[in-house]
Amino acid sequence: MDATSQQLTMVRRMAVKDAPAGQPAVNDDGQVAAPVEVVAAEPISTPEPVAAPSIPKDSAPKSADAVVARAMIAAWDDSGELPNGLKLSAVKLNKALTAAGLIRKGERGWEPTDEGAAVGIVGYEGECDGETFVSVKYTPAAQVALLDRIRSGALSLG
Repeated sequence: MDATSQQLTMVRRMAVKDAPAGQPAVNDDGQVAAPVEVVAAEPISTPEPVAAPSIPKDSAPKSADAVVARAMIAAWDDSGELPNGLKLSAVKLNKALTAAGLIRKGERGWEPTDEGAAVGIVGYEGECDGETFVSVKYTPAAQVALLDRIRSGALSLG
């Protein structure tokens, strides 16, 4: 008998035939099969479903979450996040952001371009000495994106 036949014979001997209720199970050789202890498995606990966060239809960043350039630059200075002690002013930043196509000077003041709005730069209206003006603020997402561009050299501050 070859090895494959021997293996098949062993499998047949090990196989247990269904026995009538109350009768011991027997294998092909007529021998009583060893009892098998059946242990109930513990139920698998499934985590409670978590609701997806609702996203408002108008998910554009709000100016209330944003800060003006001076405040953003001051925060970067205070935390030492600007590379190599870079001294940055709002005027210098505005020039760099204009050259990068992120903001532009409109009739009433600074405004974000489409690309600037995509990174989180938002426009706002303010008033100074009784005159209304338009300027930009930087959301937390814009602050991170701009700092990344400054650090990588992608935003030229020269």
